Amino acid sequence: MPIPNLFPITAELAIAQAERIERCRSAACFAELAIVFGTSSATELEKRIDGASGKDADGFATYSGKYRRLITLSKKLSVTRMSDNTIKDIEDKSQGKAKVRRWRDHVLFDLLQEPPISSEAVHQILVQCPPWIRRRIFIDSWLVDPTPPVILPRFRLDRDTVLAIRNRRTLDAFVALLALAREAEHGSHQQEHSLPAACAREIFPFVIKDYPHLSARWIDLYECLKVSFWSRTYLPGGFYVPIEPFEALEGMVAVLRDPIHPQLPFSMGIPSAEAARKKATGSKIRGQP
Repeated sequence: MPIPNLFPITAELAIAQAERIERCRSAACFAELAIVFGTSSATELEKRIDGASGKDADGFATYSGKYRRLITLSKKLSVTRMSDNTIKDIEDKSQGKAKVRRWRDHVLFDLLQEPPISSEAVHQILVQCPPWIRRRIFIDSWLVDPTPPVILPRFRLDRDTVLAIRNRRTLDAFVALLALAREAEHGSHQQEHSLPAACAREIFPFVIKDYPHLSARWIDLYECLKVSFWSRTYLPGGFYVPIEPFEALEGMVAVLRDPIHPQLPFSMGIPSAEAARKKATGSKIRGQP
């Protein structure tokens, strides 16, 4: 049976989710521009990238406002998303340093969509994960060129594998955990959904700290994640992942105070005793070269 959601996905909620995703996407692109070009002023960006003078011969402002729209909510979603031509101009001006295309097309935003993307699309996201993730979840993954579309056989997902991915605390790990949860959702596997979703929630503060691209709209991002991953009822027992945003804020404060050993308000624990024994004795753990 499907995994119940505390927020039934209505047409109105799907539209609201799409709007939040676009705000996060646009803010990520703007943050990349601000980092590369050294200014958070939209008009200054237009000067530095497009050479805009700002005024015509009669002294009237001539800024197009195309970069300002990235950080201004628009009712037309297509207005805020950067075009290929604009991105090409930015790449040329920055000599390839500005990775705006990466953020505009980042798979994180695909995983937040409601209704969810197909199971095949989720599988391709996992296939495109870094080798250290693929080795843990796919059999003989190093023998296959991960060029989509490709289908790789899977290991059975266990707790130690999910926690090992969580322990990296990177954006790649975050995306992999969300993809594993989405994959389990398609198969209605409640246990395989709950642990990756909860682990993603645990490392969310680390991702926000390390990526200013996502921190600018972190509340919108949190709301998207809450709807798609962190508001599920797992039966029997009626357990659900808490959705209070103040926990995420507490987690971010804890990470800022102590990035190495933060006192997080929530944690999914440590790997099993078996994994600890293997590490202590030097035995090979699945996924390690």
